[in-house]
Amino acid sequence: MFFCCMGRFRKLRKYLSFSDAFNVYYKQKTRNLSNIRISKLKHPFSLRQNVHDYFTFHEVLLLDAYDIPLDYTPHSIIDGGGNIGLTAAFFATKYPEAKILTIEPDAENFALLKQNTSAYKNIEGLNGAVWHRPANLIIKDLGIGSNGFTVEEASAEAENTIQAWSISDLMQKMSWTSCDLVKLDVEGSEKEIFSNNFESWLPKTKTLVIELHDRIKKDCSKTVFASINQYNFSMRVAGENLVFRNEDLK
Repeated sequence: MFFCCMGRFRKLRKYLSFSDAFNVYYKQKTRNLSNIRISKLKHPFSLRQNVHDYFTFHEVLLLDAYDIPLDYTPHSIIDGGGNIGLTAAFFATKYPEAKILTIEPDAENFALLKQNTSAYKNIEGLNGAVWHRPANLIIKDLGIGSNGFTVEEASAEAENTIQAWSISDLMQKMSWTSCDLVKLDVEGSEKEIFSNNFESWLPKTKTLVIELHDRIKKDCSKTVFASINQYNFSMRVAGENLVFRNEDLK
């Protein structure tokens, strides 16, 4: 059980209204984490009984990690590293006119993602990964929980592979010539994504929100900055994320 005392309820109140905080507290107190309702999301969501889902809930819906001020309203959003769907649900609530494509490699995470996003008609989910090209990948469990999986390429004959797409592929799949918002929390895969083929999508991206993972894969930051510095992006820090704005796309 995540919470065991009213002190934890008071911590929830730092981020939520009284009724929302009580709803979450009661759900966790009774160990019934299905159909949780808070005003930050249009539709209810569910969590599993593990600390990793709670961490995602805390990051996305308590700390508002993706409530990032923009100088425009996005209509096309790619959510790379969709996890259990809370970020996509947040985007769908905040930007109801946007079309959102969310991608998650882990099958169990993806099953909950589909459940948590099924009521949003503007969200499409893909069970796969973001990469620098179409490929077959295998998931590597780093032993840090369901929000810490990474991926690597495998042969087509390998078992239990997942499909991967480049961001350019995903834009084409959605019939987009550009993308208003690309969010990436991909546990080190940003190194591959920004090593090759970034020319086909990065200059067509209005805003990039990315969390870097040098602790998982060496030189992630170096690789990302080397690619972004070839274009006219400004940058600001938003919690654990970096927000890059393409100044050539207004």
